[in-house]
Amino acid sequence: MLDLDALAHEANGEPFEFTSESGKKKWRLPHLNELVWGAKLAMDAQRYDLVMREVGERWDERGKKWVPARDRGAELFLGMHDDQIGQFAANYLAHAGMKPGESRASSR
Repeated sequence: MLDLDALAHEANGEPFEFTSESGKKKWRLPHLNELVWGAKLAMDAQRYDLVMREVGERWDERGKKWVPARDRGAELFLGMHDDQIGQFAANYLAHAGMKPGESRASSR
């Protein structure tokens, strides 16, 4: 099935934005197509903490701008259950028009 919303996000290269479970902090990751190789390898290994640390950003309310997440981004995943991490991954992939277990080649 063709997901036109996902195609629009992919065409624009829009980052994946989300809020923490508390709803207080905003975070974002680059679009899947914009990830550097190290982040792609970390995603394949399901190390989303590393992805957030390396390329994630958080919204700084004081400065009113996006800043690197660094260790604060990695802390997002501390204490998360596997199903929560899996849902995060599914949402991130859906943003790029993919499903878990699907490669870029198979989604075309």
